[in-house]
Amino acid sequence: MMQLETMLMVAPDAAAPAPMRQVISEAGFDLLHADSGEQGLQLCIEQKPSLALIHANMPDMDGITFFRRLRTQPGGVDIPTILMLSENNMDIAGQAYNSGFTDIIALPTNWQLTCYRLRYILRASVAMRSEREKTDAAIHKLAFHDQVTGLPNRMLFREHMSMAIHLARRNDHRIGLLFLDMDHFKRINDSLGHVAGDAVLQEVSSRLQQSIRATDLAAAERSGDKHALARFDGDEFTIMLTGVGNASHVNMVARRLLDSLNEPFILAGNKVMVTASIGIAMYPDDGDDIDTLLKQAEAAMHQVKASGRNGLFFYDDHLRMQNQNRLQLEAELYRALEQDELTLFYQPKVDADTLKTSGFEALVRWIHPDKGMVPPLDFIGVAEDSGLIIPMGKWVIKTACRQHQAWRKAGYGAVPISVNLSCHQFTDRQLLADVRDILCETGMDPAYLEFEITESVLMQNADTAMLALGEMKKMGVKISIDDFGTGYSSMAYLHRFPIDVLKVDRSFIMDLPGDQQEAAITSAIIQLAHALGLGVVAEGVENSEQLHFLKQLNCDLIQGYLFSPPVPGEKAEQIINTAFTT
Repeated sequence: MMQLETMLMVAPDAAAPAPMRQVISEAGFDLLHADSGEQGLQLCIEQKPSLALIHANMPDMDGITFFRRLRTQPGGVDIPTILMLSENNMDIAGQAYNSGFTDIIALPTNWQLTCYRLRYILRASVAMRSEREKTDAAIHKLAFHDQVTGLPNRMLFREHMSMAIHLARRNDHRIGLLFLDMDHFKRINDSLGHVAGDAVLQEVSSRLQQSIRATDLAAAERSGDKHALARFDGDEFTIMLTGVGNASHVNMVARRLLDSLNEPFILAGNKVMVTASIGIAMYPDDGDDIDTLLKQAEAAMHQVKASGRNGLFFYDDHLRMQNQNRLQLEAELYRALEQDELTLFYQPKVDADTLKTSGFEALVRWIHPDKGMVPPLDFIGVAEDSGLIIPMGKWVIKTACRQHQAWRKAGYGAVPISVNLSCHQFTDRQLLADVRDILCETGMDPAYLEFEITESVLMQNADTAMLALGEMKKMGVKISIDDFGTGYSSMAYLHRFPIDVLKVDRSFIMDLPGDQQEAAITSAIIQLAHALGLGVVAEGVENSEQLHFLKQLNCDLIQGYLFSPPVPGEKAEQIINTAFTT
């Protein structure tokens, strides 16, 4: 039995006589008739016909006006629409096609044959609509889903989170937002490659999905998406738990997620251990909008990172106060840069044999107008996180170079000065140009400027670091690896980096000479440096026993409170070329 399709005919009674409508009905169409445009539009809204035949001339409007209004109605764009034209108005056929009509029928016509044609149009329209829906679904998936894991992406997660907050606000419910960041994921990409990294992300995604139970979610899933879990960015995942009763339930789910990653991952026959850090924020306790909750959950996650990773932490009042203080400190630091509240202190580097000052390390200090001296540990991290480290670092380099020139003009000779570069500065594309400009502006001989860079910064991207160091060496600047022995440098890279000095980290010096293990490490670093033709600086030297032991190891330079703490420029000037006594 042929399925009846609903056809709407919008035409004056004179243009749609009963015999014609009879033929259409016998051809298997359920015919609706409207003798005016307004009536036809109302039937379209109420009945949603399969296709529509529109006469060019109706009592209240022409066919093209009707068509344009139909397209603005819900679902109107999906209705195949055919214009019926008599011979005396064929001149508007081109306008009709350009408007978007599906087809045109010239009147009079053989309605039995025309019904076959309408059936064909209807089938083609259904097929096109199906293809369009598939295409739309594919585009939606590309736009709102992560291509590696198939999970909802940041955009879709935010949309679902917004809906969840709206429902929670109306129903007085709570939401738990978990911000999960994989620990040391960069090492997997660097050592095994991005293909292996993607495989780990896929497996992590699978384990997390399996660990989230239906009972964890009060909100219904939409369109089949497990929108409780999303790949937010890189190695970051977000999990939304809706309708939760209390924080203990969220804590239980978070621990289950961490436990799911305990089993090692097998990649190309290698066992790879993966851990994660999870920060948690609760709606409405920690915020009532998406951005605030995400910020609080991420802050809690960083608290886990700072505490050793592989754990979870709830955003709390202490962290809230800490973040508020941090924001205030950031604003004050911005003002400090503008109002010259920063200054440089200089700690001497002393020749181990002569005990004479042979150079200085420039260290930034902040003298707050109300708080006095702000410890570097309190503001350097804030400067790095906020991006202020870039202008601050540029100011430090320029100020150190100016101090060098001032001492030189005062007759103290050429005094080497070293300046620390943070990872943010080192990866700043403008750094090399800034250094060239500063050397040109101040007139400092680059041979007396040294940059101290930690080995962990160099190893983040060894090839890029090698190029940057190469450019610095072309300028004539010296390079020192700071805190050597505490990072993850490779000996294979060490001899390839164009460096001049190794600084032995204070952690190896503090227990000398009594700690045999630290003594062996320090001795090995000094021997390695000299074998590679590098100078050695031991930092953190505080007593004569440490000095005597380092002299026996032929350490080149000594830096530490045994001789002097960091001091202002005018005090540093007094110990240039001075021989210390111990």
